[in-house]
Amino acid sequence: MAETATAAAADKQPEEETKNETVKDVEASEDKEVKKEDTIYDADIPPRIIVGRTHPLSFYVDRARRVFRIEDEVHIQGRGDNIATTCKLVETLKRQKIADITKISTGMNIESYFTAQGDAKWGQPVAIIVFTLKRGEFGKYIADYQQRKVIEVFEKEDATQTGILAADKVEALDMG
Repeated sequence: MAETATAAAADKQPEEETKNETVKDVEASEDKEVKKEDTIYDADIPPRIIVGRTHPLSFYVDRARRVFRIEDEVHIQGRGDNIATTCKLVETLKRQKIADITKISTGMNIESYFTAQGDAKWGQPVAIIVFTLKRGEFGKYIADYQQRKVIEVFEKEDATQTGILAADKVEALDMG
């Protein structure tokens, strides 16, 4: 009987150790999660742009510039009536030397859907084009609005026009 009690105690001891280790692991993972939430940076921008009808061409050009400052390669996709806008976008990026075309793919996209009765049906085929672009000569630089704002800051804060701002002046700007 004493042997059974000793064996039962020996069985419980590894369980308690496992529970303690699990608690430590949970606490460590919670600390990591808290550290992730404390970041001041925006979420990563996906390296894919799907051109739609809701935004003008200038929106997609600005979006592509932002993505190219972070990523080396971007996929730009257009479907149906948006193929012309997609081609204009790619041509604009190429002309401004923001991107170089590495691959062009075309095809038909056929999506399935379910009716109210639960039957599977096929939708109308839609033409699709996908461009794979790599960062061009000027893809890493800021442009337009951001560039004007940086110039404004230096014109206002750098009276001697040296191109250098002191750390206390930058902190006083309170840019977030």
